[in-house]
Amino acid sequence: MFVMRNIKERFLSTGKKLIAAVLIAANLLVYAPDMSFAQESVSPYKDLIIKMDDTGDDVILLQNRLRDLGYYPYKITGQFGSVTRTAVINFQKGNDLDADGIVGGKTAEILFENSAKRISQSSIRIPTPKPTPTPKPVTYGKLIEWNDVKKMISRGSKFKLRDFYTGIEYYVIMVGGHKHCDFEPATKNDTAKFKKTYGGKWSWDRRPVLARINGRWYAGSVNGMPHGYETISGNGMENQCCLHFLNSRTHGTNSICSKHQYCIKVAAGKK
Repeated sequence: MFVMRNIKERFLSTGKKLIAAVLIAANLLVYAPDMSFAQESVSPYKDLIIKMDDTGDDVILLQNRLRDLGYYPYKITGQFGSVTRTAVINFQKGNDLDADGIVGGKTAEILFENSAKRISQSSIRIPTPKPTPTPKPVTYGKLIEWNDVKKMISRGSKFKLRDFYTGIEYYVIMVGGHKHCDFEPATKNDTAKFKKTYGGKWSWDRRPVLARINGRWYAGSVNGMPHGYETISGNGMENQCCLHFLNSRTHGTNSICSKHQYCIKVAAGKK
């Protein structure tokens, strides 16, 4: 009797353990999907955005990865310019992505995956750099009759003058004049530059200049002695000076000043 009772108790105990094991397994099956979701890997580059004109470490990372994949066979600069953008577009086209030239979203994720498609050096067309040509310095101005200048400027017109000998440029405003242009420097800074062309002191000496009017440089001549009356206040110069062009005349004698005309021809490269 004792032996039979002991066997029965063992059987019941084993059955309880079996039932408990079954219940635990069932719970694991129920919660397994949630556990799987929690362990799903998220790309560390999901929120990365790199675009045109960006600079810094992210761009260095991008250029290194593009070079590793064969799309960027250039020097690492850390600057996202047109060459880097072209490399990004080529990568996007090669990986069936929207080719917008911006690294972000799907492009950022795929770019750093092992599945990213590579390209051979022979398959990529390396653009030949086209250096921006250095503008040729303006040496001479075009000869132009004063009567033609009057059709382009009038009282209140603002334009640039360039001293022929020093290259110093300053802005002036036409304040009057019928037989030639009476002008004043536009600001105190412009007055200082104008005076500097005369060695820091006012003078009646004529100097060849180039006048920038309507997008072109014209040959002219100025004197450096303020006279007449003050028109522009606060520019650091009282009164105005004269600007002559081809065949312009003086106010007082209504004559063509030979000194001004000589300087005009110097500014035009005719002397």
